[in-house]
Amino acid sequence: MQEHQMITAKGRTCVVGVKGADFDYCQSAVKKVFNDEIFVNKIKNEFNIKLTSANSINWVRLLPQISYSIYAYMNLVKVKY
Repeated sequence: MQEHQMITAKGRTCVVGVKGADFDYCQSAVKKVFNDEIFVNKIKNEFNIKLTSANSINWVRLLPQISYSIYAYMNLVKVKY
Protein backbone atom coordinates (compact mmCIF):
# COMPACT_ATOMS: atom_id res chain seq x y z
CA MET A 1 0.00 0.00 0.00
CA GLN A 2 2.80 2.43 0.91
CA GLU A 3 4.62 1.71 -2.33
CA HIS A 4 1.43 2.39 -4.30
CA GLN A 5 0.95 5.72 -2.50
CA MET A 6 4.52 6.71 -3.25
CA ILE A 7 4.63 5.78 -6.93
CA THR A 8 1.30 7.42 -7.70
CA ALA A 9 2.09 10.79 -6.06
CA LYS A 10 1.05 13.71 -8.26
CA GLY A 11 1.93 17.38 -8.42
CA ARG A 12 5.17 18.90 -7.27
CA THR A 13 6.17 15.79 -5.37
CA CYS A 14 9.30 13.72 -5.77
CA VAL A 15 9.37 10.49 -3.80
CA VAL A 16 12.78 9.02 -3.03
CA GLY A 17 13.30 5.49 -1.78
CA VAL A 18 16.53 4.22 -0.25
CA LYS A 19 17.31 0.50 -0.41
CA GLY A 20 19.44 -1.16 2.19
CA ALA A 21 19.55 1.78 4.60
CA ASP A 22 17.91 1.98 7.98
CA PHE A 23 15.66 4.77 9.21
CA ASP A 24 18.38 6.46 11.28
CA TYR A 25 20.71 6.68 8.27
CA CYS A 26 17.98 8.18 6.10
CA GLN A 27 16.91 10.63 8.79
CA SER A 28 20.52 11.82 9.26
CA ALA A 29 20.98 12.28 5.51
CA VAL A 30 17.78 14.33 5.19
CA LYS A 31 18.76 16.50 8.17
CA LYS A 32 22.14 17.21 6.56
CA VAL A 33 20.46 18.36 3.34
CA PHE A 34 17.86 20.47 5.15
CA ASN A 35 20.54 22.10 7.34
CA ASP A 36 22.64 23.10 4.33
CA GLU A 37 21.45 26.71 4.10
CA ILE A 38 23.34 27.39 0.85
CA PHE A 39 21.68 24.43 -0.89
CA VAL A 40 18.22 25.15 0.55
CA ASN A 41 18.39 28.81 -0.51
CA LYS A 42 19.66 27.90 -3.98
CA ILE A 43 16.74 25.49 -4.54
CA LYS A 44 14.30 28.09 -3.21
CA ASN A 45 15.66 31.00 -5.24
CA GLU A 46 16.41 29.24 -8.53
CA PHE A 47 13.45 26.87 -8.71
CA ASN A 48 10.93 28.32 -6.24
CA ILE A 49 10.91 25.03 -4.34
CA LYS A 50 10.65 24.65 -0.58
CA LEU A 51 12.00 21.34 0.71
CA THR A 52 9.81 19.27 3.02
CA SER A 53 9.82 15.64 4.08
CA ALA A 54 7.57 12.93 5.41
CA ASN A 55 8.42 9.40 6.40
CA SER A 56 6.45 6.26 5.82
CA ILE A 57 5.42 5.43 9.37
CA ASN A 58 1.92 4.01 9.26
CA TRP A 59 -0.79 3.47 11.85
CA VAL A 60 -0.37 -0.30 11.84
CA ARG A 61 3.13 0.10 13.28
CA LEU A 62 2.25 3.05 15.50
CA LEU A 63 -0.93 1.70 17.15
CA PRO A 64 0.77 -1.03 19.24
CA GLN A 65 3.31 1.51 20.51
CA ILE A 66 0.55 3.90 21.55
CA SER A 67 -1.41 1.09 23.20
CA TYR A 68 1.66 -0.06 25.13
CA SER A 69 2.39 3.49 26.33
CA ILE A 70 -1.18 3.94 27.60
CA TYR A 71 -1.08 0.51 29.30
CA ALA A 72 2.24 1.32 31.00
CA TYR A 73 0.97 4.74 32.13
CA MET A 74 -2.21 3.25 33.59
CA ASN A 75 -0.16 0.68 35.54
CA LEU A 76 2.05 3.46 36.93
CA VAL A 77 -1.03 5.42 38.01
CA LYS A 78 -2.45 2.29 39.64
CA VAL A 79 0.65 1.83 41.82
CA LYS A 80 0.82 5.62 42.46
CA TYR A 81 4.32 5.91 41.03
